[in-house]
Amino acid sequence: MEMENFPFIPSKFRYKVKSDPRNKGKEDLGAKKQLKIIYQLIKRNDVDSVISACDYDREGQVIGIRLFIIYIQKNRYIAYY
Repeated sequence: MEMENFPFIPSKFRYKVKSDPRNKGKEDLGAKKQLKIIYQLIKRNDVDSVISACDYDREGQVIGIRLFIIYIQKNRYIAYY
């Protein structure tokens, strides 16, 4: 194995809804529904701040922050806990 090829960092990261635990070939419909609800809540005009209460591990924080980067509008406050 040639070590000059590591670490491999893709030029572009792609995200997708996690797989259904019972059928790895399909999206988890519950997770997809939850993402839609989060998106709808963030986009509401009466929402002026968002608190992220994702899991306090590296993966949970990355998921939470990524959602806000994708969904958040300008002039909104984000608090990470």
